[in-house]
Amino acid sequence: MKKVLITENNFQNAYIPSLIEAYKRAKCEVVAGGAISFYLSNFKPDILHIHWPETLYKKDVSLFGNPEEIISKQIRWYKKNGTKIVFTVHNIKPHDSTDKERDYFVYNSIIKESDVIVHHGKASIALLSKEYPEVLTKKNIVCKHGDYLIQYKDISKEEARSHLRLPQEKFIMLYFGKFRTYKGFALIKNIYSKWPRSNKFLLIAGAKVKVKEKKLYRRLFFRPVFFSTSSIWLKR
Repeated sequence: MKKVLITENNFQNAYIPSLIEAYKRAKCEVVAGGAISFYLSNFKPDILHIHWPETLYKKDVSLFGNPEEIISKQIRWYKKNGTKIVFTVHNIKPHDSTDKERDYFVYNSIIKESDVIVHHGKASIALLSKEYPEVLTKKNIVCKHGDYLIQYKDISKEEARSHLRLPQEKFIMLYFGKFRTYKGFALIKNIYSKWPRSNKFLLIAGAKVKVKEKKLYRRLFFRPVFFSTSSIWLKR
């Protein structure tokens, strides 16, 4: 049985639980414990699967040493012990980067040590290689983004709207995810605002972050309500 170490926790984003289930169907033993598992793994995995490199240094990992040095050292340790490194590309760089040099160094280091780089679309290979030329020397494969069916349940539209306290008569456009200047505003400016429907309703289901376009931002009404994953995807 192959052992797989994933550098993410198996909650919050349904992408990781779905991936874990896929690995288990392939008869693999999986550990997904975030950065702590990467640094303090108590077994030598056959596969180290890295997703968002910033997971390994954005939070407080100072007790392990300098992030740039310790991440490279730890990956070399895995490779020395026969571990294959798989890197799935979700972003070319972290969202809201505050230390571009560190981000570049860590991303580039992981790419250099990767045995396989997984992309969710063909364009990703070209886009990533512009930033990190080492990509073109690696084995690159394209694998479509996994679905979130692990969380979807059978529920009617009426029940869902009633539970979430949304108007039944409106035509609702859903924006699901964090709302950022460079990721979300285009939908409102270029699509929703020009949409000629009188009964339209915009639902933003995700945390708001600081944005530059204050004028448009003030026109939005945010209702701070928290819904857990289990309450969003309701079961009959």
